[in-house]
Amino acid sequence: MRFSLTPPPVVTPEDLRRHVSGTYKSLRNSLGLISFGFPLFLWIGGELWYRIPLQGSISAYYYAPCDGNQSGEAPLRTWFVGILFTLGLFLYLYKGFSNKENVLLNVAGFGGLGVALFPMGHTCGATSGWVPIAHTVSALTAFFCLALVAWFCTKQSLPLLPNDERRAFYQWRYKVISVCMGAFPAAAAAIVWFFGQNYVVFAVEAAGLIAFGAYWLTKGQEFAESDAEMRALDETATLSTEPVVDRAAGVNKVPGLSELAALPKLKPSPPPAQPQTAR
Repeated sequence: MRFSLTPPPVVTPEDLRRHVSGTYKSLRNSLGLISFGFPLFLWIGGELWYRIPLQGSISAYYYAPCDGNQSGEAPLRTWFVGILFTLGLFLYLYKGFSNKENVLLNVAGFGGLGVALFPMGHTCGATSGWVPIAHTVSALTAFFCLALVAWFCTKQSLPLLPNDERRAFYQWRYKVISVCMGAFPAAAAAIVWFFGQNYVVFAVEAAGLIAFGAYWLTKGQEFAESDAEMRALDETATLSTEPVVDRAAGVNKVPGLSELAALPKLKPSPPPAQPQTAR
């Protein structure tokens, strides 16, 4: 084994900030792309790989057998549970900019895990017993919590955008996504309740997942424009939303957001000087 006497490269604060920002960017992109691809994978992958016809709902793939053989195994069950666990854990691991956002994301993550742990009834329309009910409640909880995040918790970072036009654009976009994330899952549950499973349910559920993914990709696009995370990680910036007393002025104020919006974008730190070796 050979050992090098060359000292390792020095990790600068700028490197650490970019590492943390890149980690959150990867989480957002993963949530968005997995959500977009989930229904397409079940539909197209099931048709091509396992000869499973299009099911009447996304949850029906938990029981869907190969070639319509009702006594056979359900090959997509492992994928179904694994993808839901991935989404649920990613939601839990992603930390919001406020306690309210963080709690909603955590609850949404547990809701995603509940969808996997409590499968729908074998006919995907049965509501007898507590397990199918827990499945529906978990799914609605996950979507509604993220809808609340999109509606109420995006205002914190919008002031960091460069102008009012971009703020209005993202605010309108988040409102539309929030309504879709609340309406599509509720519509799917209502259709199953009154009419049973059918292809319309699959399409509506897929639309809800697309809205779910659109939120995360939109959030990533917003942060790319505002450089919010890098500015929040700067040692001079905070994103505290708790009011504090400005004793000089005698009033309460929320520190951090207005000050952070006024900060210039970070400039890369100069590389550290390399130590000179004695000759």
